[in-house]
Amino acid sequence: MPENGLLYDIGHGQKLYLSCMGTGSPTVVLDAPTGMSSDAWALVQPILAKTTKVCVYDRAGLGFSDRPPPNVTDAEPGDENFSQQLAANKWQPFTVERMADDLHCLITYSSSQEKPLILVGAELGAVVSRFYTQIYESDVSDLVLVDPLVEKLMIEEETTANLWAKYWYAIQLIVFMLKQFPQNVSVTVLNGNYYDDQLPSPLNQAWAKSQQLLLTKMHPNSKHILINGADHHMVYRKPEVIAEQIRKVVKSRRLSKAS
Repeated sequence: MPENGLLYDIGHGQKLYLSCMGTGSPTVVLDAPTGMSSDAWALVQPILAKTTKVCVYDRAGLGFSDRPPPNVTDAEPGDENFSQQLAANKWQPFTVERMADDLHCLITYSSSQEKPLILVGAELGAVVSRFYTQIYESDVSDLVLVDPLVEKLMIEEETTANLWAKYWYAIQLIVFMLKQFPQNVSVTVLNGNYYDDQLPSPLNQAWAKSQQLLLTKMHPNSKHILINGADHHMVYRKPEVIAEQIRKVVKSRRLSKAS
C-alpha cells in the first residue's frame, strides 16, 4: 500500500482505501473509470497536488478496498443503533446508490474531508459523482466529468445495451429522477475527439450519442471542453491536460469564494 494511503472503516465491517496529497482548499476527490482502482489517477494526482489537496480512493472491491459485506445499514457510523441495523440491506452490493453512500461515509465520517469539495469522475466514476451530488448537494461545489458514462446508454436502446454487456461488466444503473440536479453546482464535461479503436463502431457511436444527450438535455448549462487527440483512455494518456482543466476549476472556485 502506498505510504500516503490509508484504509478507513466506513462502518458495517468494511474498509475503503483513501490517499490524499497536497494542501489547500477546495479539496478535489477523484473517482476512477469503470473497473479501475485509484491507480488510474497516478499521473494526475501529483500534478494537481501542487495546487491543492487532492484525494483518490478505491471503490468497494477494487484496489485495496474491501468488497461490500452482504448486508449494510441505513444508520450512520456512531449512531446508537448502528450495529442493530446491519441486516437492513439498504442497497445491493454494486449499485451506484451503494457506491455514492460508501463515498459519503468515507469522506464525511471516516476521514472528515473539508467541504464543499470538487468531485471529478471518469466513466463510471462520473455516474457516481453525479448521483452523489444530487443526494448530498451541500457537499459539492463543482463537478468535473471526464468522458462520462451516461446511465441512459444502458437502458434506452436494447440492442446497444446488449452490445455493451459483452464489453463491460454488468452493473445496475439508476435513472436520475429522485430530485433536480442542484443549480448551484458547476458542471464541466471533458471529452476527447477520438473514438476508442478497441471498441466496435456501433459502441463508439452510441457513446458519442450519449454524450450529446448529457450536454443538451441532462446538463445543458455545463461547460464542455473537447480535448484534441484524446479518447476513452485520456485519464492516463493525457494527465497533464486533464490536471490543467481541473486546476482551472479550482482557481475559479477560489476566486468565487474570495469575491
